[in-house]
This record gives sequence, C-alpha cells and structure tokens, in this order.
Amino acid sequence: MIVPDFDYHSKNEAALEIPLAERIAAIRARKAEDRLRAKANAERRAAHQAQQGRPGHGRGRDRRPERGPSRRGTPSARARTAPETPVVNLFPGFAS
Repeated sequence: MIVPDFDYHSKNEAALEIPLAERIAAIRARKAEDRLRAKANAERRAAHQAQQGRPGHGRGRDRRPERGPSRRGTPSARARTAPETPVVNLFPGFAS
C-alpha cells in the first residue's frame, strides 16, 4: 500500500532521542545543583541550631525516655505474622 502525498525519501532532521552525552551532562548538572542546595540547607539548619543553643532538632529529643535496642533491619511484627498468600494454579496440569 502506498500513501499518496507522502515523501518516502525525505530525511528526518530532528533527532528522535537526546544523545547520551547530553543526557549525562544534564544529570550531572542537576546533581551538582542538588548538592549545592543540600549544602545550603545544612548550613542554614546548623546556624539555626547554633542560634537555639541546643543539639538535635530542638523538639524534645533530650526528654525522650531511653528505649531498648533498635529494631531497624528486622521485619515488623505485622510482616512476621502475616499469612502467606495462597498460590493459585491457573493452568492445571502444568507444574509451577
């Protein structure tokens, strides 16, 4: 089938994708901006904490009672007690 009024020999002038080097350069520039913004925020927070005259965030961290060992890295109680999801064989006769 031939489409009328379509130029099959024309060359596309616009690139379909952004070249890899340009994409990498844009990512590096964005990350550099993010690092500068994070540094400025850290300096602002440090100046604010120094002005407050107390460590931490100043939201009662030093008044919190002692706690036991951290459970970070262990599954939550809910995850440990959750029942297993049943496996449904959609194709009887085929081993899974």
